[in-house]
Amino acid sequence: MGTTQDSRRLCCPGLPNEPLWVNLLERATTISRPILRDTTLGIHVSLTQLLADVVHMRQVLWDSLPSALFDDQANGIINESSPYIGLSTAPNYEFYVASLAILAVGGAIVPLRPELPVAEELQVLKDCKAVAILTGPQQMSQCGEIKTLAERQGYRLQIIPLAILTTGALDSNPDFTIDARQTIPPTRPSLVIRTTGTTGGPKSVVHTRRLFHRAFPSKPDDLILIHENLDWISGSVSIMMRVLGGAAGEVLPTNPGPAAIWERLRRGGVTSLTDHSWFWEGLARHFRLHIAVLPDKEEREEYVRAARSLRWAFVVGTPPPPSLLAFWEGTFGAKLQVGYVATELGAVALSTSPTEPYVEGSLGRPLPGITAKLSQGDHGELLVKTPYMFSHYIGNEAATKAAFDPEGYFKTGDAAHLDGDKYVFDGRIGSDILDVGARQISLLRLDHKLTELPYISEVYTLCVPPGGPGTEGGNQLGALVRFKDPSVSKSRSDAADLYADDFRAQLLEALRPAEIAVAIRVLRDGEEIPRTFNMKPFRRLAVKQFFPSQFLPLQDNAAAAC
Repeated sequence: MGTTQDSRRLCCPGLPNEPLWVNLLERATTISRPILRDTTLGIHVSLTQLLADVVHMRQVLWDSLPSALFDDQANGIINESSPYIGLSTAPNYEFYVASLAILAVGGAIVPLRPELPVAEELQVLKDCKAVAILTGPQQMSQCGEIKTLAERQGYRLQIIPLAILTTGALDSNPDFTIDARQTIPPTRPSLVIRTTGTTGGPKSVVHTRRLFHRAFPSKPDDLILIHENLDWISGSVSIMMRVLGGAAGEVLPTNPGPAAIWERLRRGGVTSLTDHSWFWEGLARHFRLHIAVLPDKEEREEYVRAARSLRWAFVVGTPPPPSLLAFWEGTFGAKLQVGYVATELGAVALSTSPTEPYVEGSLGRPLPGITAKLSQGDHGELLVKTPYMFSHYIGNEAATKAAFDPEGYFKTGDAAHLDGDKYVFDGRIGSDILDVGARQISLLRLDHKLTELPYISEVYTLCVPPGGPGTEGGNQLGALVRFKDPSVSKSRSDAADLYADDFRAQLLEALRPAEIAVAIRVLRDGEEIPRTFNMKPFRRLAVKQFFPSQFLPLQDNAAAAC
């Protein structure tokens, strides 16, 4: 790349003129303390240090990307026709620098997931017409494999290594400014997220720049614990926005386990913790098995005080079982909040209140600035409209059009009903709702009820397509169950028969007055139900895996039970 082109790109030192950068610069001038404590890299970083690294990485992008990608060399903004840049980093400070650097050139972030096959990752990039991947050092090898495969297919893909300067305090205070020439329409793409594909195939969801225009108020003592990988990318972005708003974040190694989380909470200072139901169930299980039995009462109280000090204890995704919420409130005297989020919505859209009694399955009310409704008035499909929801699915115009109602509400695909002014989750349409005559059964609520049986470790009920003898072509129910007694998972025994007989009786009682063919399948050692990346049961795949052949009618289920 020639000197003339480099010098042209260097003549726009200011940051883009949009709310993300205006707000960030304002906070950087007023908050000098470290806002990100990254235990994986051993650094404490202030907003000013973060900006210094972002500006440096932006320069690397300017120097590395083809000049034809930029509309105007004088303003340094990538053209709208090809804004997509792949991102593959660790879920730590590297993610912050890389994401913001891509946004700083007007680009759109396309996060890659290292656990996926290389061919699948490449297809996502090709669908976006991405020309480059910004990669961290640990991901360099896999990104090299993606590039090699791309070359074999005649697709040109550039690998750009992440460059981070900050390892400690800055020698001086850089003077960051906003460049009025660098205006970016709020409707331009900013982020691509792949859906899980639990109902239908996965889709690439495109969010606009508005997603990063949100401002999150913070308190000086706010401390968010960051422990997730980048699978739940919308959650990672929301946490990043809170840190950019002035809340401190502490990065732990990815998925450290409940013991490590409890020990960090015990040390104090953490005020915010957010994750899916399975994470909170793991914390509760660890407390019951390992902390509640500690002989030292004062030591036990240290953990109780730590849980009680969480101002923001949030369960996102599928609503948790009532037993978890009851345990948390009964043990710690504090309530877990439940938040509703969907990939297309970009952030939590509805939330329960910690000051009100919890209704099973409740999603609470829409947050300020967000509206919701149900397709049938007081029940039906949940429809939501937010100021920052997605704009379209890449390469799928028909699906984009079908995703919105005439008033611009997003069709979530989730069934719900109203309880007063609160929305109550019934399940995912097409996988979590079982139609039995004129009655609809929520499989999620059925799972919660059966999980309360004292001998049950796990249970998942499934809607199995008709086709077996005696089913009369109607819907059928499959139940995957794991018993707490380890001997049951290894071989047939009297205990296995006893548990299975009682479980079948309890299941049929829970289904009354509906009459439906039922089969029970005991999960053996090493058998796991397929899950999405955020640990939700992938019921459609579970049916294929555990009920692949003819489905037996109820009276013939004894052999299937154990």
